[in-house]
Amino acid sequence: MRINSRVFDEKQDMFEGIRVPNCPSEFRVIAENILMMASKPGYAVGDYNTMTELDKNLMWDYWVEYDAFSDTLGQVAYAHHRNPKSQENMKDWFVKKATAPELIRRARQWLTEHRYLIVKEAVAQNAQKAGQKFRQSVRGG
Repeated sequence: MRINSRVFDEKQDMFEGIRVPNCPSEFRVIAENILMMASKPGYAVGDYNTMTELDKNLMWDYWVEYDAFSDTLGQVAYAHHRNPKSQENMKDWFVKKATAPELIRRARQWLTEHRYLIVKEAVAQNAQKAGQKFRQSVRGG
């Protein structure tokens, strides 16, 4: 995955933030955060062979970057494995603080469809084929 630099350059504001004004408001901030994260020097999304794997990599990175997942994960990792409190802490983080996976996926999908993000060609083709198969099966063809 990489950023489409042509679109990216046009959307920076004077404070070096990224703005995506035409993105739906329910996930605009998430989309802007994904672009900010992906534009950081040295950032590389993990290896992926499907859109689902890309989404999972982005979710993990997003949670670490914006939702303090590292802090919560560290608390759980260092807690005694039989300590139910550490599991409660993890659940509490996930329920109350984690950005919804569906919103991250929808933001990635929108950014991809509008060419802000460019994914591996083979992955994009496979996703398109899968979508066509699904639509055909729904139509009964």
